[in-house]
Amino acid sequence: MNRRTLVLSVLLLLCSLLAPLPEAEAGPDPKALAEEIARELGKKFRPDQLTVTTDGSTAYVEARGAWIDKIRIDSLRLEATLKPERTPVSGDADALAGLIASSVGELTLLEKDVNGYFAKNEESGFTGLHFDFTPSGFQAKGVYSATFLFTFRIRLAATGVLALRPEGIILDQVAMFVEGLKQPDSFTARVVSSVNPLLEFRDIPFPVTFKRLTMTDSEVTLTGGPKRLDQGATAVWKRPQP
Repeated sequence: MNRRTLVLSVLLLLCSLLAPLPEAEAGPDPKALAEEIARELGKKFRPDQLTVTTDGSTAYVEARGAWIDKIRIDSLRLEATLKPERTPVSGDADALAGLIASSVGELTLLEKDVNGYFAKNEESGFTGLHFDFTPSGFQAKGVYSATFLFTFRIRLAATGVLALRPEGIILDQVAMFVEGLKQPDSFTARVVSSVNPLLEFRDIPFPVTFKRLTMTDSEVTLTGGPKRLDQGATAVWKRPQP
């Protein structure tokens, strides 16, 4: 190798060493991501208020007064795993499916909110359907309307339990009574099918896991054991005032 070639080789080597390294692709800004998730959750579930904390890969959500399947949810908590390659948000609330890969949740549904729903909605065929929760199940009363050859109205009473299923919260193990007389299973199944599921998870546009259901005299709680996120950026969303 001659002197000229050696000098050129050294210069090329020095240029390659001194050339700036390509910048690593920046990850999502946690604050902007928290605000994005809060905005989309707010549009979808219309809570009184919610808080989102995220570190870029996981998000922790707390909400009060959210709405799922037309029923008010007193409290909602989510621990969500975010998708590494997120679909750009298009302004549609269902864009949450492009942000959240999976989640574990916890929600509390109050007896008074269930009764408030049925007081305003008679699509199930019931009028004045009223639930009384207990730690072991529920009691319910209401007037049921149905049409065969003619329309008839029956005052019914029922006992049963609330059960957790993949599709939502359902009425299970129901016994139905008319004037104290237990009704046939076929009739009970027909009436219960008009109410089930009591709360449907299909209204949640991303996967969420609940593992157990517990009841008290005033509420039912579903939980999958979400864990709080101790660090990250936080955003707060509040329902706009009318």
